[in-house]
Amino acid sequence: MAEGGLPAELDLQLLECPICLERLHQPKSLPCLHSFCQDCLGTCITKEMSGQMASATSFSCPVCRLIRLKPRINGQNIFRLIL
Repeated sequence: MAEGGLPAELDLQLLECPICLERLHQPKSLPCLHSFCQDCLGTCITKEMSGQMASATSFSCPVCRLIRLKPRINGQNIFRLIL
């Protein structure tokens, strides 16, 4: 058992990106609490939004499909800042 009483395999799953199945690199979490590598999430969002208008305002979580609005900071799309 790992510290905190969780099985070691569960600890490893929490550190694994569900897209690339590797250890999280520059982790980013969505409001649904699913976490992804920054590059994996960016690629996934780009693929999902391809074919949509540039002004599309939402994307869905790759795991649970919860719809997420594109966050904005001072009127700028935050994904342009972090991806």
